[in-house]
Amino acid sequence: MNILIVRPILDAKILMKKFLKKGIKSHIFPIISFKKGKEINILPKIIKNLPQKSIIIFVSKQAIKYTLSILQEKKIKFPKKLYFYTIGYHSSLILKKYVPYPVKYPKKKENSEELLKILILKKNIKKKKY
Repeated sequence: MNILIVRPILDAKILMKKFLKKGIKSHIFPIISFKKGKEINILPKIIKNLPQKSIIIFVSKQAIKYTLSILQEKKIKFPKKLYFYTIGYHSSLILKKYVPYPVKYPKKKENSEELLKILILKKNIKKKKY
């Protein structure tokens, strides 16, 4: 059996090593890459000025990585009393290591549609000013 791994390069290499340990030949085809966006430098100011009970949603572990990186570089911590959400379980595990608040994610289906349902059902975004 051969496996073609279509993921960002670093994740693909990790997965490939796991397959190799099991004796499964795999190939990497990284069609996606991530890099910091041009707006990354304004993110610390935006986060610093978030009012209490604001919601931050991370859609990928790369979003977590770049956000935490710029905040650490600028020596800025998340304000108190924020709500953190991720699209999936694994992203929530990563984020939980760095934020002192609960991190929630959709448990039924790990996708943005399910997250939106959770937010609406819990009325977390109702009447919020952004």
